[in-house]
Amino acid sequence: MKDISPTEWLTGFVLGAASALPPVRQLKMQGAITSPSGKKYQLVDKLGSSERFTLYQCVLPSGQLGILKIAANSENNPMLDRESFVLKLLREKALEVEGKNKDDKPLNYHYFFPELVESFISEQQNNRRVSILGFPAVIESFGQLTSLSSLWEKERVYVDPRTAAWILGKTLKTLAFVHDQGISNELIAPSNILIEKDWHGLIIFDWTRATINTEMNGITSSQEIARAALAAIQIMNGNLGNGSLPESDQLTDSRFEEFVWRLAQGQISNAAMAKEQFYQMIWEMLPRGFHPFTSFAR
Repeated sequence: MKDISPTEWLTGFVLGAASALPPVRQLKMQGAITSPSGKKYQLVDKLGSSERFTLYQCVLPSGQLGILKIAANSENNPMLDRESFVLKLLREKALEVEGKNKDDKPLNYHYFFPELVESFISEQQNNRRVSILGFPAVIESFGQLTSLSSLWEKERVYVDPRTAAWILGKTLKTLAFVHDQGISNELIAPSNILIEKDWHGLIIFDWTRATINTEMNGITSSQEIARAALAAIQIMNGNLGNGSLPESDQLTDSRFEEFVWRLAQGQISNAAMAKEQFYQMIWEMLPRGFHPFTSFAR
């Protein structure tokens, strides 16, 4: 069994509704796991494994695809317990905030992390915890999720500043919401930031090391902001030592480069403030409107 980084399983994995795939009866099943509630999750493909858990593509009872995550052994159950609790809490908070939103434009915070469909202890799997994860936004778009590290290391491409701007902007938006709930992800890295190129989707996938604090620590917050900024610098083919970026006709001055480097150095410890300042800057510098994912071979 191949042991991989616990945030590298989704590279190039296509998530789509059943209508975008061969009929379920034509998929090659690898068995099934039934939850105590009687729901059957059919395993399609093994996506990868780590010393802590294994991931499978699975067919949900609805016929849509999801991901089944199972602890490597019962000793790793608490890790999935934690993630399940955090994902459930985040979704509840996201929908609560959405319900209070008076703007015409939805906030869609619940699209920035997986949806916990079900989590249970499986007796048929030696009392290991199983979590079923769904991705409503990606299913609706029939899109493809790819990690930033996959773009950099496997596709060997870098992106232009406008593409990096929506990636970093949505990451900061996610952190602002999550930190406001007193939660830190603890795994912000290129391998854990997944994007969908066509509709500008972004998901922070792994929450197994998330921590909950009654009050967000400024050091933790600045570290997660810094990691997000460093991921953006790397995917722009920038210099991780000083933050310098390749020349681009999209950048008329150094404000973008300087601000992202400030974030990367941990100079801003409030994610909401970082998000607001970042968007204010890019709205002044870059044209508004949809900009297609743009990359170049490196």
